[in-house]
Amino acid sequence: MPTFHQLASVSPERSSSSDEIRQLYPDLTAAGGLGALLQLHLRSPGSLLSVSQPIEFIVYARIESGQRSSQVYIAANVRLFLFDFWSKGVILAHGATPDIAEVAHAINRWVGSNCATSVLASNYGFVAVKQRRSQI
Repeated sequence: MPTFHQLASVSPERSSSSDEIRQLYPDLTAAGGLGALLQLHLRSPGSLLSVSQPIEFIVYARIESGQRSSQVYIAANVRLFLFDFWSKGVILAHGATPDIAEVAHAINRWVGSNCATSVLASNYGFVAVKQRRSQI
């Protein structure tokens, strides 16, 4: 399986076709976009978080509360939601899963609480904590 950084976000202009997006992500298409689909799954467990207004030219969603945020993209050629976990402008972890409900649960846990990235990674096997580079 490709790594998180090898998979790029996909826009309709960069995908092989809009049909590919509809085939890989029928739920996204039916909901009217990634933001709407993610919002639906955030509401399901009772989250009070809201998805920011989408950027029109890419398939992208952003959730933010206080100093924590997450961004979600979709992969091309395979059904996979790619997302990250930020705090105070620093990326601390990232994840990838084909299940949008799992994405919503992990993001709700991160953005809606003060949990540590180690707790996030232990609770969600598809989340990896970003390795810090040692200072030179």
